[in-house]
Amino acid sequence: MRELVIDSESAGMRIDRFILSSFEGIGIGKLNRLLRERGITVNKKKVKSDCRLCEGDVVRLFFEVQEKKAVSQDIYRKAYDALKDSIRVILQTPDVLIVSKDAGVLSQKAKESDCSLNEWITGYLLKEKLTDSERLRAFKPSICNRLDRNTSGLVICAVTKKGARE
Repeated sequence: MRELVIDSESAGMRIDRFILSSFEGIGIGKLNRLLRERGITVNKKKVKSDCRLCEGDVVRLFFEVQEKKAVSQDIYRKAYDALKDSIRVILQTPDVLIVSKDAGVLSQKAKESDCSLNEWITGYLLKEKLTDSERLRAFKPSICNRLDRNTSGLVICAVTKKGARE
């Protein structure tokens, strides 16, 4: 049996999404079977897949699991270095980042080899020590609105799940 205590970063997440994002080798079918058969409980109670987790909840897993590997930070550091002169932070809160991007910067990758604002955000947060590999497993910071490559302007970025919800 494995026991996990939900932190503020994972609070508000559905149990199915929490399990799928945290552990490898679990498909949606296996997850639903485990929930039905009490292979996964929250606070010692059987729950459905849409159960929302709260900070301090105790999730018990009654099967062998393998945690997802830590996220490689190299891609994010390269994106940060490549785009640091084209992106400026306008406003920063614990949950949201508002940045100004220059024309020519992608909001999201068009192909795997691209550097985009999405990767820059994570690189920035890693550089400023506002996130780490462990937190990146639970939530990947991302843009909330996007601008075309040839458009400059402000982009809102979610740093935490709370920021994405708001």
